[in-house]
Amino acid sequence: MLVTDTNGRVLAAAKQHNEMEFFEAEEGKLADGKMILKRSLWGFPLILYGIYDTGMISEEFRQSGRLSGSIFVLGILFSLIWIFVVVGNMNRRLRRLVGQSEEISKGNFVQTSPEEGGRDEFTILENSLNHMSAQLQDLIEKEYKARITWMELEKETNQAKLLALQAQVNPHFMFNALESIRLKALVKGERETAAMIKYMAKMFRNILEWHDNIITLQEEIGFLDEFFHIQNYRFEDEFSYEINVSEEAKDCLLPKMTLQPLAENACVHGVEAVSFDRQVKVTACVEEGWLKLKVEDNGGGMSKEKLRELKAMLSGEAEAGKSVGLWNVYRRLMLYYQDDFRFDIDSVTGKGTVCAIWIPARIEKTGE
Repeated sequence: MLVTDTNGRVLAAAKQHNEMEFFEAEEGKLADGKMILKRSLWGFPLILYGIYDTGMISEEFRQSGRLSGSIFVLGILFSLIWIFVVVGNMNRRLRRLVGQSEEISKGNFVQTSPEEGGRDEFTILENSLNHMSAQLQDLIEKEYKARITWMELEKETNQAKLLALQAQVNPHFMFNALESIRLKALVKGERETAAMIKYMAKMFRNILEWHDNIITLQEEIGFLDEFFHIQNYRFEDEFSYEINVSEEAKDCLLPKMTLQPLAENACVHGVEAVSFDRQVKVTACVEEGWLKLKVEDNGGGMSKEKLRELKAMLSGEAEAGKSVGLWNVYRRLMLYYQDDFRFDIDSVTGKGTVCAIWIPARIEKTGE
């Protein structure tokens, strides 16, 4: 750019022209590919010339066009990549939600790990689905499994009744028959025999009248005392028994017929193996919130192999076999208390057997 006076003398120039030179041209394109613009400065005797290279301007426009095109293409590619990432992420998370829903519908209450920091609708839906899955699983475990456990418990209870009777006998006929035998024994002066028949009838009636599965230890001991009276009559003077129950243990609750099968095993499989001084001892006390029950005898005991088989049966590794009564007690304790109990058996050949049970010391029934 340059400025001249009206005579064409250059007064100022950006470049290529020095002052005091003369320049004069008409507006339009020059021969060397340059363009010239001419303007008179209004109010001043000056003329402003602008000279520019059309080739350079065209190249600038072309470079600007290429740059704009590159930016446009990069913008499109970036947008496509971003859309692909977002859609892929949404598709992946949607597939995970669908998979989780299908597993829940099959009864597999799986839970996923939501992405950290996520606050979108997918995260909210995933958290809600996890919460629903956890609630359903908890409901199934507490209600459905509890129902199954209760049904198994009822089954075990019924089995205990049948095992105690050892036969399907009409109760009324049995009681009437025992009462008739007792009366005849009294008429003949056989008072001891009549007393044993009375104990037998009371014991059978107690077994059959199974109104409540949970009773106090004092009620259980009363039933056990009747059983021992019969065993005492059976072994005559060669049998003795001892029952020691602490005062605080008498009102503790336990499943009905927990001690009788253990006492029966002590009589049938224990002291029967010795010929004199047969002894069975039952003790019960409360220790640190636990009701401890123990039934011990001085009978023939068991070999290590037999004891190992018995413990394998209780743990479910072998069938009950002939120890049905013992297995029934252990099974009912497991259904009532789950893992919250302890059942130990110790036996020495020629010295006797000890069965010990630890259950929670409770004096009030709960909903569990």
